[in-house]
Amino acid sequence: MLIALPNTEGTFTATLFLPHKGRTPDFESVETADEARRFFEATFPDALALMPRFEEDWISHPTSSLATLRLRHWHLDRRAVLLGDAAHAMVPFHGQGMNCAFEDVEALDRLMAANPDLAEAFAAFEVERKPNAEAIQAMALENYVEMRDAVDDPAWRLQRTLELQLAERHPERFVPRYSMVSFRRTPYALAFERGRWQRALLAGATAGRDGLDGLDWAAIDARILAELPPLPADAA
Repeated sequence: MLIALPNTEGTFTATLFLPHKGRTPDFESVETADEARRFFEATFPDALALMPRFEEDWISHPTSSLATLRLRHWHLDRRAVLLGDAAHAMVPFHGQGMNCAFEDVEALDRLMAANPDLAEAFAAFEVERKPNAEAIQAMALENYVEMRDAVDDPAWRLQRTLELQLAERHPERFVPRYSMVSFRRTPYALAFERGRWQRALLAGATAGRDGLDGLDWAAIDARILAELPPLPADAA
């Protein structure tokens, strides 16, 4: 996947995402500037035409790594506790790494204020935050696949069209997962769980269809009302 993000002075910073090795294409087979140019000519010719200093930029920006960090334990009795990236580093494709760390700070501060025993406070912090961190880690990886592939899939686009219409029909129940994560205070674990349910409904309702004509809206509405409770007020 190649993305280009705008800078304030009118330029763009482009980032190429590839496996390091083991799958073609990968950075092991696209290492030199000449190899990179041939790869871009075949894969991203429209972007290459906008890169007048391609070889120079390629050489001056070496590859780096993205990783998901999953730890079995976040604390050591009352002596130490990990939070933020030290506990749950994640890929950036949902833009939630820093926000998740801020939520850690809020939770740890609240739990330490409520319990003077640091061992108990740290343990409670881990119990509360670990499921949410693991949920946003999974959603960030899923969002990469969505950004890379799904947006060009007619079936996904039809599901997205239905998703937006259902969000209008049931604004406090059927909230798109991206909206729950990015624009509400819905806990990540809850957004992950509800998102899975919603995606299954969308896939089932649109299977084999080219459009939304003929959908049994009454049946879909009834299922949402019966199985998907309103989001909690503090998750809005």
